[in-house]
Amino acid sequence: EVDVKILDLDQERQRLVVSQRAATPRVAADSFRVGTVHEGVVQNVKPYGAFVDVGGMSGLLHISQISHSRIENVETVFTAGDKIKCMVLSQDPVQGRLSLSTKRLEPTHGDMLTNPELVYEKAEEMAERFREDIAAAEKRMQEFEKRLTEQANEDQEETSEEPEPTSGENIAF
Repeated sequence: EVDVKILDLDQERQRLVVSQRAATPRVAADSFRVGTVHEGVVQNVKPYGAFVDVGGMSGLLHISQISHSRIENVETVFTAGDKIKCMVLSQDPVQGRLSLSTKRLEPTHGDMLTNPELVYEKAEEMAERFREDIAAAEKRMQEFEKRLTEQANEDQEETSEEPEPTSGENIAF
């Protein structure tokens, strides 16, 4: 069974045009959540990163997300056909694109360049740490927003408690 999207239907010509790729983003929204680890195959290497096929979706592993260590040339790290493990940083289900990272999976800075097998071996563990860090940051943000709302409510109560000036009082601005 294959998911497809109907692109064109011409009953007179008895023609049906479908696209598997156009159907993939809807499926991918559930499968490729931020912080999940996936196996992929490098499809193409460019100066700015590598394009990776991850379960039928194309993802960009930007040069800045390959390793904590500086990379001068992506081709020194990856070649087309390499099988890798990478983590989803973000997704655009409308465009069917993923932003990927191996940098976030490095147990120690630079491991992707010196010991990629260790990175792949520890990928799930490191991704779990990433997800925990994200959850903690979201919790801190919610607490901060709550404090801001409480402060705004207190400020509003204070200003509403001030008496209105009477017609004979001078008001300084």
